[in-house]
Amino acid sequence: MQPIEMFPGMFWVGVNDRCTELFEGLWQIRDEGISYNSYLINDQKKAIIDLGSKATALELLEQIRSVIDPAGLDYIVICLLYTSDAADDLLCVDLGGRRII
Repeated sequence: MQPIEMFPGMFWVGVNDRCTELFEGLWQIRDEGISYNSYLINDQKKAIIDLGSKATALELLEQIRSVIDPAGLDYIVICLLYTSDAADDLLCVDLGGRRII
């Protein structure tokens, strides 16, 4: 899926997941799938808002790369409470070595 420019300089770069069996390990989603909504702000400062799941990290990176170089991000904003869904070592390395704590 391609990024969708919602407003000038603001993109939806989310990922649709139709492979995960259970969401949060509890809810059956195999038939419906789930959308991980991530947003990219490409302005004087560059930010990604939410990162999705570990299972879709590479697809998210491709979405971001189609707009900017991920290493140029100034901010990573995490709105999720569950860090297992919000972070992955591979993704942190590709985001310029930043760590999510």
